[in-house]
Amino acid sequence: MIEAMWPEFRAIVEKDRASGRPGLEELSIADAREVMAAALVRWGGAGPEMGSITERAAVTSDGEIPITFYVPEGPTQPLPVLAYVHGGGFILGSVRTHDALVRALAAAGCMIVASIEYERAPESRFPGPPAQCLGAVGWIRDHARELGGDPGRVAIAGDSSGATIAATVCLLMRDLGVPPLVAQCLLYPPLTRACDTPSWGRCGTGHFLNRTTMRWFWDLYLQAGRDAALAEPLHAADLRGLPPTLLLLPGLDPLVDEGKAYAARLGESGVEVQTIHRPGAIHGYLGMGGISPRARDDLGMVGARIEALISASPAAPHPAM
Repeated sequence: MIEAMWPEFRAIVEKDRASGRPGLEELSIADAREVMAAALVRWGGAGPEMGSITERAAVTSDGEIPITFYVPEGPTQPLPVLAYVHGGGFILGSVRTHDALVRALAAAGCMIVASIEYERAPESRFPGPPAQCLGAVGWIRDHARELGGDPGRVAIAGDSSGATIAATVCLLMRDLGVPPLVAQCLLYPPLTRACDTPSWGRCGTGHFLNRTTMRWFWDLYLQAGRDAALAEPLHAADLRGLPPTLLLLPGLDPLVDEGKAYAARLGESGVEVQTIHRPGAIHGYLGMGGISPRARDDLGMVGARIEALISASPAAPHPAM
């Protein structure tokens, strides 16, 4: 199936296969973070200029959580705000590795992007990261106006494991009775630790994200013996009451069947859901805008689709969280 890949991604996969380098799961946590950070920064490129970039420390019940606010150039009216949860298998990635991606979303969607630097596994396992992101979202709502944002138009997004955490945040908000965000955008999310769908059989090796690596990620994120139902959103008992959802599913991602199943369950639960399918793209491809013109184009398209989804949703009340 590698022949169907976009050429720029096929080159990455073939180079990695020929290198003989160990998989991330064979490295120490520190080495895996260093290797992946270097790759993500290189693949991401520079990203568009911003009107301003501001770092703040959100004071929450889970401690201080760093948040970087990306404000696009141009508009001065209160803007929609997108809380962003970076991916990286729950253990890798950072605000820095996703800098170009969130810049592109902010510019294309004409919105403020608030990139959350949550604590990663294994230092903080589930439910730590979603609890921190939930607290960060509350702080973002409380402080949106002073940063030029609209507290009634706050959405959440994430890529890969960040999308998993974002989905869990939305489930927690519903279960806690907190008024929902106006939208959630889930970019190629892992939604169950089973790794046993047909797309894992087709793409579980040789397609950038391997099954052994994904299982390693899940093992480091989950705590043995602890109920983790909300950690795997596909298995949540009830999906009713969630915000309108945008799902991006690359065709050559081993996670694509999980995404399709989640979209189907959301629709059956009465949730408005939009799905974007990208044949030929691989897992994580939106973070490769520095080497792929099509990835850059898709970042612009996704940013515009998020903005349209936010604009079409009624403003949410601004609760105390």
